[in-house]
Amino acid sequence: MPTDIYSLASDETYRGGYLITEEPDSPVMVLAVPLPKNDRTGDSRHLPVSVPPEILQAGRFYLIGGPGQESCEVVRVEAEIIPGQPRRIRRHLFRTFGPVSHPAGTWVRQVTVERVSDWAK
Repeated sequence: MPTDIYSLASDETYRGGYLITEEPDSPVMVLAVPLPKNDRTGDSRHLPVSVPPEILQAGRFYLIGGPGQESCEVVRVEAEIIPGQPRRIRRHLFRTFGPVSHPAGTWVRQVTVERVSDWAK
């Protein structure tokens, strides 16, 4: 199966941006409940997906949504699971597309993020 590649350039006037590449062996996940728009006041400690929470690895990036969907967003899991403690999920890491409100059933894929300083190279 070919790896999906997404380009999320931070600004089209610049020559670089971010290359977002799907991890081909990552588990298939969907949001178990809607993930609301992150307005900086909401709870950013949970990413409710259809797999056990320990599957989400600290330090890894995840793409919510993507091409063909209303919106997409890259998030990063910030901490390992500690019983009784919430994990921090960083949102709005890169330019996001659409309303950034994701309904239940939205695909979540593990991705690698690479900074590209110049697309021409």
